[in-house]
Amino acid sequence: MKNARMLKLHDLIQEVKKTDELIKLHHSLADDNFMVEQYVARKDKLFARLVKELASPQLASPASYRLLRQLVGQFYDSTSPAITETEADLLELQQLALAS
Repeated sequence: MKNARMLKLHDLIQEVKKTDELIKLHHSLADDNFMVEQYVARKDKLFARLVKELASPQLASPASYRLLRQLVGQFYDSTSPAITETEADLLELQQLALAS
C-alpha cells in the first residue's frame, strides 16, 4: 500500500481495533461503565470518520461498501442488550426501506 489515503484508512482501522480491545478489556475488569462508555464513544467517533472516508466520492464503490459492511460486522455486535430510541427509529426505517 503506497497510497497515502489508504495508509491513513489503515491507521484509522487500527485505532478502531485498539479501542475495541480496550472496551473488551474494561468490560471484563470493572463494574464501572464510565470507562467503557468513554471508549465506546471514541470508537463510534473513529468509525464515523472511517465511514465518511470510505463513502467519499473519491473512494465510493462496491468494494468500499463491502469493506464497510465487513467492518460493521466485526466491530458492532448486532445483539447489543439495549435498543435506544434512535436505534428503534433506524430499525423502523430499515423495514420501510427494504419492504417491497
